[in-house]
Formats: sequence, C-alpha cells, structure tokens
Amino acid sequence: MFIFDRNMHEAHNLKKGRDTSDRNQLLAMLLGTDAEDTNRVGRLLLLSATPFDRQLNHLHNQLNLFGLSREAALPSGNDCTTDEAQSALARLIVRRLNAMELCGKRHTRNMYRHEHRTGEAAEVQMTIEQQLFAALMQKKVSEYLQENCAGRFELGMLASFESYLPGEKSKAIEFDGLDDQPSEGSKRDAQDRHVVESLIEDFNQEFKTTPPHPKMDWVAERAHQLSFEKGKKQLIFVRRVKSVSELKFKLERAYDTWLGDYVRADAAVADWFDKYSSQVRDLNQALTDEVGKDGEVEASGENFFTWFYRGKNADLEKGVEQLQQLPFNFRNALAQNSYMFEPNWTALSGMPDVADCQIHWQQWIQGNGKPKPTPQLRFRLAQYAYLKTVHCQGSDQAKAAGRILSIAFEGFKAEIELADLTGLQADLKRRTLWDVMRSSTELKSLSPDWGDQTIQLLSGSDELVAERCIRRMLTHTEMLAVVCRIDHPFIDLYSLRSARKGDTETDADSNLITGFAELLVKQCRSGADFSSFQILHDVAHSLDLLIKLNFAEAYHTSANKLTRYLTAQLNPLSPVSGATGENSSNRTPLARKFRMPGYPRVLISTDVFQEGEDLHTFCDSIQHYGISASPIALEQKVGRVDRIGSMAHRRMVSAGEQYQQHFIQVSYPHIRESLEFFQVRQAAANLNAFQRSLHRLGDSSISFCQEIDLRQQLASANAIEPQITEPLESLFRISSDDLDGGDFRASLMAEQDGVILRLAHVRNQVEHCLTKLLNLQPTESVYLQESTSGWSWDGNGIVPATFQVRSAKGLAELLISATAPKETMCPPSETDSYSRVAWLSDLQQDPLVRLQGGDFDSATGEMTFRRNAEVYAGGEKVLISIEVDDIYQRVLGDVGEGDTPCEQRAVIPNKIRSLCKQNDRVMDLTP
Repeated sequence: MFIFDRNMHEAHNLKKGRDTSDRNQLLAMLLGTDAEDTNRVGRLLLLSATPFDRQLNHLHNQLNLFGLSREAALPSGNDCTTDEAQSALARLIVRRLNAMELCGKRHTRNMYRHEHRTGEAAEVQMTIEQQLFAALMQKKVSEYLQENCAGRFELGMLASFESYLPGEKSKAIEFDGLDDQPSEGSKRDAQDRHVVESLIEDFNQEFKTTPPHPKMDWVAERAHQLSFEKGKKQLIFVRRVKSVSELKFKLERAYDTWLGDYVRADAAVADWFDKYSSQVRDLNQALTDEVGKDGEVEASGENFFTWFYRGKNADLEKGVEQLQQLPFNFRNALAQNSYMFEPNWTALSGMPDVADCQIHWQQWIQGNGKPKPTPQLRFRLAQYAYLKTVHCQGSDQAKAAGRILSIAFEGFKAEIELADLTGLQADLKRRTLWDVMRSSTELKSLSPDWGDQTIQLLSGSDELVAERCIRRMLTHTEMLAVVCRIDHPFIDLYSLRSARKGDTETDADSNLITGFAELLVKQCRSGADFSSFQILHDVAHSLDLLIKLNFAEAYHTSANKLTRYLTAQLNPLSPVSGATGENSSNRTPLARKFRMPGYPRVLISTDVFQEGEDLHTFCDSIQHYGISASPIALEQKVGRVDRIGSMAHRRMVSAGEQYQQHFIQVSYPHIRESLEFFQVRQAAANLNAFQRSLHRLGDSSISFCQEIDLRQQLASANAIEPQITEPLESLFRISSDDLDGGDFRASLMAEQDGVILRLAHVRNQVEHCLTKLLNLQPTESVYLQESTSGWSWDGNGIVPATFQVRSAKGLAELLISATAPKETMCPPSETDSYSRVAWLSDLQQDPLVRLQGGDFDSATGEMTFRRNAEVYAGGEKVLISIEVDDIYQRVLGDVGEGDTPCEQRAVIPNKIRSLCKQNDRVMDLTP
C-alpha cells in the first residue's frame, strides 16, 4: 500500500469530522481512512490559524479523518486543561509566535499593533439630532430584549449597530461567514430587526426620510479621510451583508466630492462632473464589474471615476468637441499609438551611441508593410533596427542586443507603410517618459535601472540571469504604464490632454511626457500622502513583491502579450470595492487589486475575506465595523494585513527609532452611549482572554463570552480592557529534544546529486536525439538554451518548431514540449456556435496533438493555431530516443497510411484493454 506524507492548510475546516460534509467524506475515501484499520498517511502536518487545543473532540475528529487518532494518544473526553491533555498536546502542537526585532527590542505581534478600543479613533462623535434618535433606538431595543430575549443578545447580532436602512420587509437580516451559519438549519436573524423596522417606518412616515446612522456616517467620513487624504488604505469588516453596499455608497459619495474639487480646474471635465452629479449618479451598488467580450471595461454610474474615466461611455460622445478627446480614446491612443511608455534601449548605459551606428534600414525593415506609421510603431522599428545593427558587431554589446531582441521583440513584425525608411533615424533621438525620469532627481527611482550594472548582466555569461533582467525591466515599464492608463494616475494624465498638441503626433507625445513628468515632480515636492507620484513610487519600489503576489506569470508571458496580461489582472478598477458572498467568486481578483498601491483605496467586506487571501502589501489599517462573536475571527481578520513582508513590517524595519509611527492600526468604532459599548467591552475581554490562552501570561482564569447579559453589563462599572502590550511567550515551544534526530544531510545531498544527473541526462538525450533526427552536422548541433521557463530550442531556422524541457506545474516531473508554427485557418461561414464548435472539434480530433489558439483577424475572419504535444521526460527516470522521436513526429511528422487520427483513436482503447488484461484488470472502455 502506498504511504505518503500530507500537509493540510486551513485544517480547522475539518474539525467536525468525516461525516459532516461531502468534502470530508471524499477526503477520507481518497486517504483510505473510511475503513477503521486503514491508514495511508505517513506523516501529517496540520496548519491553521485557529488553535487546535480548544476542544479535544475537534482535534480527535481532525486526526481521525487521517487515520492518526490512535497514534496521537489523546486522552478521552473533551477537557483540554488536565495535565494529561496538556502533556499530550505538547507532543503534537507547535505554535509559531510572530515577533520582530525593532531597535534591539523583541516585539511580539500584540506589541506592534495599536488597537483603538476607546478614544477619538473609536468613539463615534454625534450631533444633538443623532444623539436623540440613537437614544430612542437604544431604549426601544433594550425594552424588546428585556421582554423577548431575557435581556440577552449575541455579539454582532444586532442590526441597529450597523444600519438603520431596512432590508426586505419581514425577512431575516442576511449575514456572511461560518460563524453566522445556524447549527440547526434555521436562518439566523438580527435580534432587533423588528424594532428597527418599526421605528424607521414611523420616522419615514413622519419626516419622509430615513434617519442617518451616526456610526456609518462617521466611519465613512473617517475612512475617506484616511484613504484619500492621508494615503492609508482601509479594510473594513462588517457582519450584515447589506452594510457593504450602504457603506460603499457613502464612501463613493465622499470620493465624488473630493474628486469634483480635484478636477475643478479643468472646466470641461468639471462641467461633466456637474452633469453626472445632477443627472446620472444613482444608488446602483453592484459589487461585480463586468468586462466586455473585447476586453474593454464598461462605464458605470457608481462614482465619477467609473463613469467618466474608466470605460467606454456613450453619454460622453456628445462632448467630443468640448473635451477635445474622450477618456476612452485618449487611453487607447496612449496604449496603441504613443511611444511615451516604450523602453529606449539606445539609452542603456554601455550601448553604442546612435551616431556611431550605420543602420541599413532596408536590411531590417520591410517598407511596404500594412501597418500605418504611428509614433509607437516608428519608435519600435527604429529600436529594432538599432539592436539588429548592434547585434552584428560581435561585441559584448552585441550579445546584450541579441538577448533583448529575442525577448523584448519576440514575434515582432518589422513592417510599416513607409516609403523612406531612413526617416526612422530621427525616432532614435526621441526621449520616452523613462528617459525624462532618469534625468530628474525626484523621479529617477521610478524608472528601471539603465546603469552600467544592467549592461553587464545583459552581456554576461549567465543567460538565465540576463533573461530575468530583461523580463524584469519589461515588466517594470509595462506595469507602470498600465497603472497610468487604468488607475488614479490616468486622471492626471487626462488633465494634460491639451498638452498633447503639436505639428505631429510625435511632438504631441513629447509635450505630454514633459507635462506629466513636471506634474509628478510637483507632487513629489508637495509631500502629498496620496498622489499619482506616490502610487508609481510604491509600484516601482515594491516591484518584486508585486510580481510574486499578483503577477506570477509575468516572466513567462511573451513581451507582445505582457500589456494584455497585466491589464487583465487589474481591470476593472474602482476607488471603493465591496465583497460579500454574492461576489465571492471575484474574491481573488479583488484581493489582487487591493494589493496594489492605487485603487481600490477602501475594501468593505463581510467575513468572506476573514481568511485565505493576503491584503497586506499596501494596507495596515483594519476597522471592525461589525464585531464577530469569536475572538479567533477578529484575530484572523487583523491577520490579513499582518503578514511577513507586509507594508507595516517593511516600514517599521526601515523607520529606525520612529518605528512606532508605522504600527498596524485596528479600530473598533462604536457609539459610546449605547448597548454597543457593552459589546466592545466584552469583545475586548474575549480578545485578551484569547491571547492569554495562547501564551504564558500568568493568568489561568480564561473564559470567552459570546453573549451579552444586559443585567450583568449594567451592574459592571469596568472600562473597556486595554490591549495586552507585554511580550508574549508561546505555550507550545519547540524544545531541544524536539530537534534531536537523524542527520539527513548525506541523503539530501545524494538526492540532489541524483536530480542533477537526471537533468543532465534529459538535456543531453533531447539534444542528441534532435541532432540525430535532423541529420545535423556537429557544428549545427541542437543546444537547449536556459530560460525562466526551462530549457528551449527555437529550431534555429533548421526546423519550423520549438522544443522545450520544463517542470510540470505542481508535479515533480519533467515535461518535453514541442510546438509547431502557426497555421492559418478559416472557420465556417455559419455564425451559429454549434457549427463553430463542430469545426473546432474536427480540428482537434487527433488525441495525441492539441491545438493552441492564437490570433483572430476580424478583417479576414482567419484564425491561427499552433500544434503542440507534451510528454513526460521518460519513465523510471530514463529518457529513451524513441520518446523524443515520438513528440517530434506528432507535431511535424507526416501521418502514414493506416495511422490517421481516427484510426489512432480506435487503436488506443484496444491497447489499453491489452495492458489491463495482462495485469488481470477489467475495464469497460466502451465509447
């Protein structure tokens, strides 16, 4: 029986055992633990932010699901406080305790957080009118609880703490999150819903309006100030689902007021803002943003940015003359026609001076091509011809130029509709935005490094290092360009559209570059906490972190598709975003956007973001607008921004003695003179008790209370407990005995040597087999080039195919991949989807080859495809020549008589039956 080790993330989801969900039952079946005496798990690592030592029966259930409950030797019962239980737990559990060294002092996580449980950052300030209505609401709710709920309510389950807006009449208030799901199947409801509905209905009848909620108004105003004026992103957690859209609406109105003042100097835009405010703006608070089939984002009326700047807006068509150029068209001009964001390889330190290069333009560029001469295309062609010329010189710079060409100009067609190609010489003298930035002290750090060290890396002996360097520079320029076109900086760019004037489009680009650079310098000198300069600065200085977290495929995406890839990862953007169970499928894209330094500035969420996504790159502020009953849930929510490499960690480490200014901020906003004070007081006590139970603090009287008893609370004169700020110690430490064990270094080294030999064998076999297969001379031998994607050979003009050896994603296996060149085909003239699917199915009838989709030419209706095949690089760690020959024949070889795809499909089941019969297995393969 095959025994394997297992790592299990978010293991607390298994605490109720194998029979409580289909997921757990399936896992038990796959592990073979659905039978009592079966165990296919060798070693088990359970990972969870939820403590395992709360209830022994939960830990029993988790271990039992993996067939390891008996080996754990936990005592019977559910009491985890006995000496026997503590001794058993100490053998099983390791509790990691986050700590940082700041100015020579050890800080555990509670010490670098500032929790605002009381004071001006937590206690809502109200007008007299708000105080009067809030007092009336509290009186009515208290009376209802006394009469109907024995004077008790559960933490976080009163609707009046979050909103006065009614939901659907006589329907339960909707909550998100595991903590809010009823244990017996009945729908959870806010205990004060009936009181709120009745009181608000009376108010509406009397005053023809809904009373403003003082806490919601105060939080919205404060969150706006912090995010758009102080430059601090805000993560707000609520309990009630509808609170997300209500808070989002108020924050977007505050944003519109701020943006209206920001663009007021632009008379044409200000006029459209006034029209939007009076005629367009509505209560549409959809939480999902749609992208059209063409990849374009549609405008929406949620706020002025999404309506005016973000997407194509038919309402603006009538304002073309007034605006000079519509935002949608201006964005497309920057992306498709402008050379503003192009990398200028002639300016790379160490590359030959343009004046010293005699470029034979006709040799490198076809002058009768289809594309019209836009400034962007002219600039790229000039760069291409320059690099081609340098590449032929046989120097270190030639090596660098060749590598740049192979990566930055992959798939580039050197064609243009231009009779006199020598006119491109002037385009080599253009200065892009990056050139202007490098000449500015304030902006130099925003541009990719174009210094001496870069040219040394590009011309060095390590091809992989050179490739990564080029891809990083391309990702740097493209990412900042995308941010400028779809994020907040686009507002500033569009304000400079009048600067984009000149005798030619090329002159217009030069003027725009100068104007934008001057604006960025001005913002830098002003020291504004939120600005286009600050956004671009944060992207440039956190580039590697952003690539790792948000753009994992950037280095594996060809240069001609990089812009599309980065744009698709971020589009569409909005200044304020919301998340509930309704749009939980968009959780990962939303988290990716929030991890960027620009929009969205505020994320309002129910418990759907309590775990599973990191939101820490540019946010260090949490607001518990709605308080969860569980202290574990509260801790998990703060954990979204308290991660290794978070903005707070980065700034504390680099701030020196001023590190306290960058503590993580956690707020518990509440109305001081209300029942909510009791809730915050109990939540604070629960949090402190939770931390004491996790760590040795000398207090053994641990208790959590998730229900508020009004009589007890009224009888207590205690203030809200302050946060614990003394150093914490782990209750489950790693002892020296735990670290005793065998020395596995020799076996690890032997395994590593085996991997190296395996890689060398595969590489040599592929090179040798392809060289022999193609009858190449020794001087023409196939040589696999190392790249970020593995080893590859582009055919070198000898064979129209590319070959690659790379690792299989998620598996410790090597793959050999072969891809034939593009084939152009015309789909059927019928427009119905059935005919097109049938056509594609006929194309893909060969079971041993797959077609990879390429481009679609809307003018001719033609589609391009590539033939691709992949195989594991040999079984039993040995790759034989017939396997390399097989993959070559699949994509390039002729199909012989009796070996058509249809006949191959018929033969394969027979071969499988034969193999099964040999192994005494029976399998039904009837089609």
